[in-house]
Amino acid sequence: YEKDSTAMHFLSEVPTVWDETIPLSGEIGKHVTIARRNGEKWFVGGMAAEKSKEVFFVFDFLPEGNYKMTLITDGKNASELLRETYSITRVNTFTYETKPTGGFVMIIEKI
Repeated sequence: YEKDSTAMHFLSEVPTVWDETIPLSGEIGKHVTIARRNGEKWFVGGMAAEKSKEVFFVFDFLPEGNYKMTLITDGKNASELLRETYSITRVNTFTYETKPTGGFVMIIEKI
C-alpha cells in the first residue's frame, strides 16, 4: 500500500478508536461488512473470503442529512484501487459485488 496514494490517504484518515460499531452483514468464513463511527464521520468496510459476494445494505444507520461518500474498491488487478465519490442520504442503498478475497472501504462525511 505504501506505493498507492489512494490507500495511504485512506489509512491516514482511519482513527484508532470508535464511538459506535454496527455490523451490517456477515457470515463466518464467507464475508463481513461493518460500519464504524468516530465523531460525525463513518467508516464502512466489507470483504469476502474465497468466493465473491454481493453486498447490499441501506444507509439507514446515518442521521438525517446529506453526506459525501468516498468509496474505494478493488481495481482490475490486486494492486489497483479505484476511488469514487457520491452524494448520499440515509435512504440510499449500496450494492457491490466483491471479488474473491476482495472488498471495499468508504468514508462518509456530513455535507
